Amino acid sequence: MIKKLLAAGKLSNVFVARPRQGADSKRVALKNVGGSKHFAKIHGLGQHLYFQYLAMDLLGPTIYDIVKRPQMQKLSLSSVVKIGIQCLEILSVLHSAGFAHGRICLENFAIGFNKETQRNLYLIDFSESKKIDNKNEYQTQENIQDGQLKDNALKYQQTNKCIQLVQNDLQDLLRMLMALFRGVGEDQIKLSDIIENTLIEYAQIQSEIIQLNIEISKIDFESIGDYEEMIFVLRMMAESNRANLNLPFEWEVEIDQLTKKEIKNAKNKQQQI
Repeated sequence: MIKKLLAAGKLSNVFVARPRQGADSKRVALKNVGGSKHFAKIHGLGQHLYFQYLAMDLLGPTIYDIVKRPQMQKLSLSSVVKIGIQCLEILSVLHSAGFAHGRICLENFAIGFNKETQRNLYLIDFSESKKIDNKNEYQTQENIQDGQLKDNALKYQQTNKCIQLVQNDLQDLLRMLMALFRGVGEDQIKLSDIIENTLIEYAQIQSEIIQLNIEISKIDFESIGDYEEMIFVLRMMAESNRANLNLPFEWEVEIDQLTKKEIKNAKNKQQQI
């Protein structure tokens, strides 16, 4: 577990850390998906004395860090939808690889470090990840012996557990998107509001939220990783509200403005010399 920042530079950060349970799951998960579009590339991993280490691409701030900045206003619907689409693509890759993340939240999605990757989201912190055994599908059989019945019952329980882990990730994502839309913390979002149909604050996107929740509840063993229908619902959310998905994220505009300001200041200093 990271305790504090030891040193920071333009190309890397060094942290003081202590052992943490779940490190093996994190390493295994990252080895399976690391280097994909939405996962940091692994440059090295190993062990030094009592500590395991993992060296990967340097990433930018998390979405949580971005939206909590004083100068950052509530994200537009366009940005919320684009975040949702990328996150579903991320979970599709992760779940298809046989892992559930276990802690989907604003703090665990970071943007790219440079201008070329700043509109790309990356999933981080796999300390709570769990392996989902996508080979133990339960199949009903007739006229089977007691031993086989017990085996199938066990597989049925395992399959249900896998589906629940996957649904938990997706429900946490839905909660995250609802929080971004309202500009509030995730702890203020109750998914029970969807069931009870008390979505006054979400009137603009109410039907799509309900449909997303329905799609999550429909997840079965064969549909794990296939989230195209949910992505379609998000696109319809944008279209019905005339949200332009080609617009840049708010942080892209801010970074571009800061870059131009730095370039201008640098030129002024050169002229003064």
